[in-house]
Amino acid sequence: MFVFIAIILLYSSFGCVRTNNSNSNIFATIFTQDSGYISIQDTRLLLKEAKVLDTLYLKENSDSVVYSGKYYKDLSKNNFIAYVYNSQLNRYQLLKVNIVDRTILVGDYSFSTDYEKDFSTSFLKRGDYYYLTMVCDKGPAYDSECFYLFKDINNMGNPIIESLWNATLGEQCHAFTSEFEIINDTLKMHYFLEDGIIVQLDDGFFDFKVESKTEVTIPYIFTNNEWSVSDTSALHKYSSLYW
Repeated sequence: MFVFIAIILLYSSFGCVRTNNSNSNIFATIFTQDSGYISIQDTRLLLKEAKVLDTLYLKENSDSVVYSGKYYKDLSKNNFIAYVYNSQLNRYQLLKVNIVDRTILVGDYSFSTDYEKDFSTSFLKRGDYYYLTMVCDKGPAYDSECFYLFKDINNMGNPIIESLWNATLGEQCHAFTSEFEIINDTLKMHYFLEDGIIVQLDDGFFDFKVESKTEVTIPYIFTNNEWSVSDTSALHKYSSLYW
């Protein structure tokens, strides 16, 4: 699990590009509320202004329904964080838009749709933090999700495991879901772990027969632009099974 997540981080850490859009007047018309969705047409314009969309591609696909996005107002009243889909790259991207200076900062983060979830639920705001969740690994008998919790698109920190399901018919199965709470810069992850086996029912469907349940809380602290475990005892206790 940790090896796979490290690959994600390496792929998404290629630096940022700031572009000056002094001739543009589209920002104030797109970002009109504290949060909202971005239309297909407006997403195209943002990507064009940020110079991450080929103009020829834009013209050739001007009638295609291929873009969508979502935004939240940032801590600064002039800034908005937008999460948009770039069909040309088949990736989602984070943009920081200043509606007064008319500038766009393109974040490090971009990720293939193979590991993305629906943007309407995967990109949220929790207090002063932005929450971005994704599938971090998947297979025929394995699925896991992780999330980023960040304030700055240039310092997103490390992903945190959110849920996992790992099973083979007739063999031991491990699964967990989670909830979290944020108090200042401390994150408390509440994990709900289940052990059991996968059995096949008479109707041909499969069921997870739970044999034991465990709840564990693991605290994280945000320091040096990453979330680190402040008390590793619980993490070490369950790491052989779940991480």
